[in-house]
Amino acid sequence: MGGILWALALLSAPSPALANGLQEAQKAYAAGDFLKAYGLYEPLALAGDPQAQNNLGVMILKGQGVSRNSRVAAGWFGKAAEQGLADGQYHLGLMFGWGKGVAKSRLKAALWFQKAAAQGHAAAMDALKEMSILNTGTPLCKGTPCPF
Repeated sequence: MGGILWALALLSAPSPALANGLQEAQKAYAAGDFLKAYGLYEPLALAGDPQAQNNLGVMILKGQGVSRNSRVAAGWFGKAAEQGLADGQYHLGLMFGWGKGVAKSRLKAALWFQKAAAQGHAAAMDALKEMSILNTGTPLCKGTPCPF
C-alpha cells in the first residue's frame, strides 16, 4: 500500500521541468519580454498548470504578447479557478462582474470571489465587501491587488 501512495505522490508533484518553466516564464514577464513569457506559459497552461493558466489569462486579457481576447482569457481563468487557484477564482469573479468574455453575473462573480476569499485572497475579500456595500452588481477593481 505504501508503494501506491508514494507513486501517487510522485504523479501529483510538479515536475522540476514544469517548475523551472514557470520560473523562466515569470522572469521573462517581469522583464517585459511578453512574447517569450507567452511562449513559456502556453505549454505549461496546456499541460494543466493552474498558475500558468491564470498568468496566460492575464496576458491575453491585457494583450501582452498576444491580441486581447476577453473570452479566451476568461477560459484560462476558468481552468485555473476549477483547479482551486485563488488568483484564478478572483480573476474569473472579475470577469463575471464586468461581463468580459462571459455573461455578466453578479451571482457568479460573488461565488468565485467567495471561493478565493475562503483561501485568504485579500482582493477577493475586498471585492465581496464592495459588492455588499455598493450593491451595484459590479465589483470594483482598485488598488494594487488588481492586475488589470
